[in-house]
Amino acid sequence: RPRDWSSDVCSSDLNTRGDVAIGYQAGGGTQSGDPTTSVGFQSGNTTQSQGAVAIGFKSGRSQGDATVAIGYQAGESQSAYAVAVGLFAGQSSQGSGAIAVGNQAGKTSQKSDAVAIGTQAGSSSQGVSAIAIGNLAGVTNQGNNSIIINATGSTLNQTTANTFTVKPVRNASAANVDRKSTRLNSS
Repeated sequence: RPRDWSSDVCSSDLNTRGDVAIGYQAGGGTQSGDPTTSVGFQSGNTTQSQGAVAIGFKSGRSQGDATVAIGYQAGESQSAYAVAVGLFAGQSSQGSGAIAVGNQAGKTSQKSDAVAIGTQAGSSSQGVSAIAIGNLAGVTNQGNNSIIINATGSTLNQTTANTFTVKPVRNASAANVDRKSTRLNSS
């Protein structure tokens, strides 16, 4: 004989905020947002604040408001409005508004409003409002408000604040340079 299971469900068991948790211990800590999403083993496991999204093994375990962590152990500790996409991206102490995209990009101590794009870009102690673009750009201790663009295939660091570093720079003869479209503002 069919059983009516509706009487076995208590209204306090239902999630009325729209939080989603799929996977072993996903969203298992405090999902305090409206709504939060956790998909994967222990994703969003400690604290997920309003609008946080964690997708992947142990991703987004402690997330501030409106954060996104996608990838294996991505964004395990994120401040508000941070984004981490990739294996270990933004893994530990990712600052408010920071963005890390790529394998180990912004992995440890990425400061607020920093941007790291590329494998190991801004990987360790990336400064406030620093930008690292390219494989191995600004791997360690990138200075605050500095920009590093790397296409060398090897590590390119710059620890001095308020600097712009790009490598390689092509050697061009004067005959091959369009002076109207190539300008450097030193101010």
